[in-house]
Amino acid sequence: MATQLPPVAPAAQGGGVPLVATKPKSSKARRRLLKASDPFAEQNSLLRQDMAKGLDDILELHNPVEMSSLCGSLGIDIDLPIEEMKAEVRRYVQSHKAKENGTHVERNYHEVLKVVWEGVLFEYLRSVGQPLHSNHLDPRTFVARYWKKRATDPKNRLFVPYYTGREVRNCHENGDYKDDDLEMVLDDVETKEITVKKMETIMRKERDYRHILNFLNAVKELRDAEKSHRDYLILQVEKLRSVHGHWISSQKIMEEQTEELEQRLAAFEDNYVFDLAAREASVENLG
Repeated sequence: MATQLPPVAPAAQGGGVPLVATKPKSSKARRRLLKASDPFAEQNSLLRQDMAKGLDDILELHNPVEMSSLCGSLGIDIDLPIEEMKAEVRRYVQSHKAKENGTHVERNYHEVLKVVWEGVLFEYLRSVGQPLHSNHLDPRTFVARYWKKRATDPKNRLFVPYYTGREVRNCHENGDYKDDDLEMVLDDVETKEITVKKMETIMRKERDYRHILNFLNAVKELRDAEKSHRDYLILQVEKLRSVHGHWISSQKIMEEQTEELEQRLAAFEDNYVFDLAAREASVENLG
């Protein structure tokens, strides 16, 4: 069976290597390449996440009447239960997002913000710590600005918790659970005690001074082992006391730092409220 070769372009007049015609890249591959080389791809992704979460929070603030009004403005069936209406609004935004090519993602939500009641937006801004104290300001502009600020400012990014696994080893009341070093200590003492009892039994049965020497030697080994293990256990207790004291002092320092941070936060809130009131007063005077 003959193999079909790709079409070959004619060589140049001066003679050269013929050029093989290559198939142009698909639109999907081109979009992936552009997305990989886009320096704002991560920022747009964070912006979409913040907008999606912000829209969910705004929808949760709607009562059934407000939700029906919003769905009616978007052309969604208003006879659905409130949870289904919220899901339809989310699908409405997602369907409009599919028409976009990944840029200017804030436009996907402006259509919804345009028909949201202003009272809900005022309440949302208050819940996220960005209250507006003047009804002359458009809350839709500040909601979009707040979402964009969270995505562009690294300090305002969402906190992603990281957890480190910690194993808590409890001591059982029946004493079945022991560490390896404690098991070794107990086994060593038990073995030497058995040897001492055995030597004592042999010494009582046979009247021979050699058995007496063996018994005394076994007793000496038992006492030496007990002293060695006792010193080891005392050292472990001292280490545990040192670690425990270190954690207590660290906890006290952390409590003092937490109290200091609470005081600084209260002072910052007072200064922020005072500065915000002064700015709004100047805006009203200019108006």
